[in-house]
Amino acid sequence: MPLKTCEDCKEEISTKAVSCPNCGRPNANAGIVTIEQSQKKWKLWNAIGLLLAIPGGLVTSWCSFVIPTNPNPKYVPLLFVAIAMGIIGILIVIVAGIGRWYHHG
Repeated sequence: MPLKTCEDCKEEISTKAVSCPNCGRPNANAGIVTIEQSQKKWKLWNAIGLLLAIPGGLVTSWCSFVIPTNPNPKYVPLLFVAIAMGIIGILIVIVAGIGRWYHHG
């Protein structure tokens, strides 16, 4: 665990401590790590949502052009899976945006 010197009392304190246990001076860097870690979690969910929504939208568009010209029943399940991927992906992106906003303003 890395240590640093408190600017007020010159005692060694943890860089993860919220404040100096000796004098009570707030540690300016203590809250930043928590925000960055939780922000990465929401960015990961946003990326997962986009990885579902974009291919789902592209395959849905492709199926909407192919099915009218080639009414083969094998494309129908693909269309339903693509629509489901797109909807789930969009919902994940929305939830990730709300979570990011709720936790970090």
